[in-house]
Amino acid sequence: MAAGPRDRLAVFGRLLRFWRTAFGLSQEELAGRAGLSARHVSFLENGRTAASRASILALAAGLGLGARETAVLLLSAGFFPEAPALDLADPAHADLRDTLVLMLRHTDPYPSVVMDSCGEIRLVNRAWVFAHRHYLGDIADGVRLNAMLLFLDERGWRRFAPDWERIACVFLMLLQQEVIIREDARASQLMARILALPGVPADWARRGAGWSTAQGDYRLDLAGRDGQVHGFRVVHHTVGGTPYGGEERLIIQTVYPEAGSPVIDRAWLDRQDDHAHPLCPY
Repeated sequence: MAAGPRDRLAVFGRLLRFWRTAFGLSQEELAGRAGLSARHVSFLENGRTAASRASILALAAGLGLGARETAVLLLSAGFFPEAPALDLADPAHADLRDTLVLMLRHTDPYPSVVMDSCGEIRLVNRAWVFAHRHYLGDIADGVRLNAMLLFLDERGWRRFAPDWERIACVFLMLLQQEVIIREDARASQLMARILALPGVPADWARRGAGWSTAQGDYRLDLAGRDGQVHGFRVVHHTVGGTPYGGEERLIIQTVYPEAGSPVIDRAWLDRQDDHAHPLCPY
């Protein structure tokens, strides 16, 4: 059963009290650090009043909470946290980048990509480079690529996908939820670009509602150059502790053939020396 308003107040109050006592602070001490009254802090902890976003951020700062803990505190009160974009070239995120590169290496020879919630591509593996250059040509080269547009562009993967309209509906459903939940301007702009593409179904919401799947995973049929249609599973894994944590949500997307054996031979891939790509880090 979903938590009601009073239940949510109680959950936030318990979490706030936990953090305050974990740091050994009195209500008066926390109130002084956050610029609030001790009475207000008491009412928040007892679930007698609702916290504003501003007061939660002030309390988190007073407690010295990190980005993820602040995000959880916001979520407990019904607010979605801000998620600033991650610069993977920043030395502060070197560990995350190293982890992502390791994961991309180990997904070879299955095409894999690191992207954000709007499909903006950050990193790709070698299999992705070879598959996209083989089928799409030079439109797959560059540093500003979007996985959704690469699929739906008239020169993109839709040429090889008999049911590409279904995938378009899945993309639009995912983006619409980002627009509603986060009021994400980038997601709204991308939706407009997709809806302007030729052939995208006008009734995408009705169609997409029936195809909604966990994590946005979906089945994909692609016609090879031999004319035969092959089935694939497009699988997504979210990087980070929570889908709406205090940092940008990155997603690893990998394409697996349903037949089991990879389309690209790993030994052949290892022998190639022309896989250089601006987004391939190895």
